[in-house]
Amino acid sequence: GGKLEEDDRQREEMGLTQSQGNMQFVYWWTVLIFIGLAVFGWMTLYKGQDRMGLIIALAMFCQFALLNLITTVGAISTDNRDFEESTYGWYGQFSVLLAYTDFWMMLQTFGFAAVLGITRHMDKKKAASQDEEEIQMGYQGATDDASASAGGAVV
Repeated sequence: GGKLEEDDRQREEMGLTQSQGNMQFVYWWTVLIFIGLAVFGWMTLYKGQDRMGLIIALAMFCQFALLNLITTVGAISTDNRDFEESTYGWYGQFSVLLAYTDFWMMLQTFGFAAVLGITRHMDKKKAASQDEEEIQMGYQGATDDASASAGGAVV
């Protein structure tokens, strides 16, 4: 029984477990989506388009990364042997890399969505106050022109 258990641990350390391929697929798919989101964000900001679509995409990816993180944590196997005779301990598992990556991607997308949302709100507020000033100035200008023309006609 001990030899079989030792063989399983060696296979796991060498990355030959069955779940390793699944974790690699999920990892690379997540990285690909993140790169696509970064390109979409860069194009949106470069063209000066409305940021609401980008904010929604960032929020959706943040939720995706959070759910991926929660499910990945269950895939990390410890079996009460965290740092036994392995150079990497449980850090050698691909699911740990996926969990760390999901955590940082979640934080980054949430941070960018929050910053873009705040700047969008501030821009809208600034535009609304400028529109209000223009309306007031246009109204005052119309009354000044009318009184000037009326005053000019009386003289």
